[in-house]
Amino acid sequence: EREREEEERERIAFSGHRTAHTNSDSASDTTDKQSAKCRRFLVMGSMCLCVFIIGMGAGNLMASGSGESISDREIVDSIYDIGYGAPVESKTTPEEKEADSPYTLKKKRAAQMRKLRGGMKVVKKAYRSLEEYYHLDRKLFKNAVIPPSISGDLTVLVDRMKRAMLATSEKDRKFIMAVTGSSVSAGHDNFGEEAWSILLQDILSPIWHALDVNFDLRNQAVGGRNPNPHTLCLGPMVGHDVDVVLREYQYWGFDAGFERRYILTEETERKIWLDKGPRDRVVQAAGLEVFLRTAYRLKSQPAVHFIFLQHSEDEGSRPLSYFEDWFKPGGVFEEYASGDFAINAFDHFGTPFDHLRKRAKKGVRYQKNLNETGGKTVCDEDSEDNVADCPVDFDKQDGHHDDGQLFVNWHPGPLGHKVMAHQLAYYYMGLMQRALDDILIAEEAEDLDELINTLEEESKPKRLPSPKLCNPEVCKNPVKCAYSYLPKASGPDVGDWMINDTNHGWRNILAPNQHVCDLESYYEKGCFTHTTKSKLVNHTECHDCVKTRSYRDQKRAFSGNASAGWVSFQIPRSRRCGVWLCEPPYEWSKPIDVVNWHTDVKIVVNGRACEKFNGCFKVHQFGYKQCGIIQATDIVGKVCKWDGFRLDLRVFPLATLPDSACGLNKESGECEFVDEWDETEGGGNNLPYPEPQWNCDV
Repeated sequence: EREREEEERERIAFSGHRTAHTNSDSASDTTDKQSAKCRRFLVMGSMCLCVFIIGMGAGNLMASGSGESISDREIVDSIYDIGYGAPVESKTTPEEKEADSPYTLKKKRAAQMRKLRGGMKVVKKAYRSLEEYYHLDRKLFKNAVIPPSISGDLTVLVDRMKRAMLATSEKDRKFIMAVTGSSVSAGHDNFGEEAWSILLQDILSPIWHALDVNFDLRNQAVGGRNPNPHTLCLGPMVGHDVDVVLREYQYWGFDAGFERRYILTEETERKIWLDKGPRDRVVQAAGLEVFLRTAYRLKSQPAVHFIFLQHSEDEGSRPLSYFEDWFKPGGVFEEYASGDFAINAFDHFGTPFDHLRKRAKKGVRYQKNLNETGGKTVCDEDSEDNVADCPVDFDKQDGHHDDGQLFVNWHPGPLGHKVMAHQLAYYYMGLMQRALDDILIAEEAEDLDELINTLEEESKPKRLPSPKLCNPEVCKNPVKCAYSYLPKASGPDVGDWMINDTNHGWRNILAPNQHVCDLESYYEKGCFTHTTKSKLVNHTECHDCVKTRSYRDQKRAFSGNASAGWVSFQIPRSRRCGVWLCEPPYEWSKPIDVVNWHTDVKIVVNGRACEKFNGCFKVHQFGYKQCGIIQATDIVGKVCKWDGFRLDLRVFPLATLPDSACGLNKESGECEFVDEWDETEGGGNNLPYPEPQWNCDV
């Protein structure tokens, strides 16, 4: 009788609300397979895109077969109400009872504490080893951390470390860090394995292992692209389970990739104008707030640490005072530094090298590279503060070791990456020691249970303050992303949102202009053989080929041309029905055969044209990089809050370019692409079109 009742309850539950979820999961699995299939094709096309949804939220979901709008919470409650009855306690086996007995738990805890005491010795030994490696030059480490007045690390992050160390289950006994950044962090101009993040993982992994904690550091940096709007996709990029996010974009502003009007409110713009204050700094602060709020909306609400190289005066080496000003008491972001969130920043080659610069001024300093005659060139006065060009010591460029170059160009060299990794490792090991001290003191005072309960209570996500500078359109509403770049921690990919009811020709490919080495051709030339040196073999090219192939970052996107037909997406439900469709960067300029979003794209929303004239479509442009912005509210109405909407897109390229695409460069006397066509390949006297009527006399 009980079996029949249980079967009936399951039948009712699965035939009602849960049917929709099961179908959704099934569709998601199918889409994942289709996406994986798409990624096996490499076909050049004329348009690439990734997708951002602005304004994602809980919203409402239409209940299956009811016609009523119910909340996510009510879905769970409704399943409970229509036949599940009261929860049934599962029967515990004798083995499970023994495992959960007070005696067994006490034995496990004792073993765990022995492990932590042993781990403390490992941490202290590694800490001392780093100091000894740099001849007890503690300034190189301690001055790398911006003063902790803005940081919640000593409470929030240390508590997070304690929870990982004291966790009893395997799934909770973990600590995960992730890096988002530029070519600096991706290790470009070095081998990918020499990047500071990889070295940091090599240092910290065995230490966390000694504490019986699983450690992972995900290097998700991608070279040659603006930080925005891609960092809105932190979820799929770094994962929702991350404990620390490290952000490095040394040569990009916090706002880079956004037009000013999208991240600043009109009120803030007016205030800047009236006060005649440092406008660029306010825009930078708004861009930082966008990143900060995106990171704190991750499920794990991680610590956020900012990475700055600060190797020269020109890069703002003296010091990051504006950053501290934002977060200090009375600063615009003081609520973020109230102690509920962990925020910090690192200055790697500015203040930490000041004492080495001062010591070096007593002698002559030389530029990092030998001149054409093989001799040394004395640094001029203007470059002496830039340790990238003028190291503190020609042979020992970190001030201590004869181990190669600190910088190879604007990128750190292997030695520079090593210094960065060691500075960060020193800091995190210091926090680990503090966490272990608190645990061992609590054990000695027999307050360990109280500590564990307090840690559990403090682990709940904190409520974000209201936006201070950034536009609520971007900052207040959560964002959901489909993200095709590699590396990434999770889905969805752009292909996961595709509707597979059209026979389109769109494929997931590497974006054009990426430097990809054809390894087979170099094998054919004998690059990797031990034969005598051949004049046909360019060994520099061989070396660069292997180096290029060591990089993990790939700018991938779905690509299609006019013949690829319509591509269709099911956009998930959102509060504001807003979508950004963005093309990837193409290194230094945009290929001439890639579409211009102003002229070459047609978009349809739920069967109706989405165009500029009806307020549904506009273009966001930063440099040459364009995003199509769809605001579908007027077409879709409130239905997007619970159903989302269908979006269809197709390429319709212009037969000839408009006169307005080109203008005269008065300095060079040549026609160049301008305005909406700015930075497109083919400028100068080699424009790839037969004698168009260029607007070059204006």
